Amino acid sequence: MKNLLIFILVLILALVTFEFFLKYSPFEYGISPGQYDKDIGVWHKKNFTGYSISECYKNQYIYNEKGIPKEIQPYDNSKKDIVLLGDSFVEAMMVKNENIIHNQLAKQFNFKYNVLNYGVSGTSPIQAFVILQKKVDLSNLKYIIQFVELDGDLLEVNPQSHNSMSRPKVYVAFKSLKEYQVIPPRAITLKDKVSDFLGNYQLYFFIKKVIYSVQKKLVNHTFNKEKTREKPVDLSENWRNLEGAIFQTYQLAKQHNIKFLLAINSQDEQKKEQLQSFLKSHEIPSLSIQDKAKEMNITLETYECDAHWTDKTHQKVADIIMQSGFFN
Repeated sequence: MKNLLIFILVLILALVTFEFFLKYSPFEYGISPGQYDKDIGVWHKKNFTGYSISECYKNQYIYNEKGIPKEIQPYDNSKKDIVLLGDSFVEAMMVKNENIIHNQLAKQFNFKYNVLNYGVSGTSPIQAFVILQKKVDLSNLKYIIQFVELDGDLLEVNPQSHNSMSRPKVYVAFKSLKEYQVIPPRAITLKDKVSDFLGNYQLYFFIKKVIYSVQKKLVNHTFNKEKTREKPVDLSENWRNLEGAIFQTYQLAKQHNIKFLLAINSQDEQKKEQLQSFLKSHEIPSLSIQDKAKEMNITLETYECDAHWTDKTHQKVADIIMQSGFFN
């Protein structure tokens, strides 16, 4: 019993020491900005400030009382709202708060509107549809701009893509554009509670990184050992879910007399053309960010380490949206 107690004390001391080492060294990872949410599965911590750290940036991000990227001016009840939906490109933890696209749009409007950023890393149009229903006040909403990062979203709309190490997420399964079933995030478990607790410490990202590395090596080892021939991937269900989520989001906007724009971020011309064909057939307003940037002779810079938009690109994308004619 004495040896067991000594072992436990030594282990705790080692963990505490390692936590301090991570926090006050060049190897800092930051702490988790996420926590369990019964509607979405994962949501940002409210009134929270942290650091997003990667090989090519270290940036302080700020979430407000709603758990969304903070506005540079306080919310004004006398003004109408503009809401942005999207994933990590819109959430932009790697961009200075004043340069994120929602704040850039607010500046260009001279703060005529409240511009609210509901972007959440790791989400797709599936989760955006539920976020709009559960998190956004539709009664004061005038414009919705939904960003689709097509190359990633087309995979993430399928529940089968969900990593076992990731936090839970709500999904919507579409049988058709008008027939669907909401699959709520699982009830909070001991694993989620432990993740939320560890997420307050530097060790959280370190542990996840180690586990991801081990999983990746095991997967690669299995693949190389079996030498299986790569089979064509059937994305028909993914396209159905993606199109269904966009269609229902647009219909929800129409029901509340809210003007809607789908902003497409994609380097894949074939997939982009397929999505644009669908949007045109259902008269859903859309904009290709890359096409408009080319037309305006704008270069969209990204970070080398993770391909996310830089501060300058957020400013340029705001210019693209303003010049698109959407607000006219």
